Amino acid sequence: MTSKHKVVDRLHVNRYVTEALQIVRKRVQKDLSPRARQQLKHHYRLLGKGADQLSEREAGLVKQFLQYSDILCAVYQWKEMFITWMCLKRMCLKSVDKEIYIL
Repeated sequence: MTSKHKVVDRLHVNRYVTEALQIVRKRVQKDLSPRARQQLKHHYRLLGKGADQLSEREAGLVKQFLQYSDILCAVYQWKEMFITWMCLKRMCLKSVDKEIYIL
């Protein structure tokens, strides 16, 4: 397979979404103050976690980071919507499978 081809499954798409978020984060942090840049760089993994998996402290940090840039906030929200969509899709498929077996 050449680099022109992309594998499309849930895990790979999630990886591409996370990579896009990290690319935006790196661009945004170039324009930040040294302290903000260091904080965002140090806690970069928090942006990749699902919002429902963050502790109260981590959620506060993410909220702070998202105030640094409208584009970073938009991409983070896009990532969260994607995660929600994938979870709903999985729940629907499980529900359909159960209904098929019940019939």
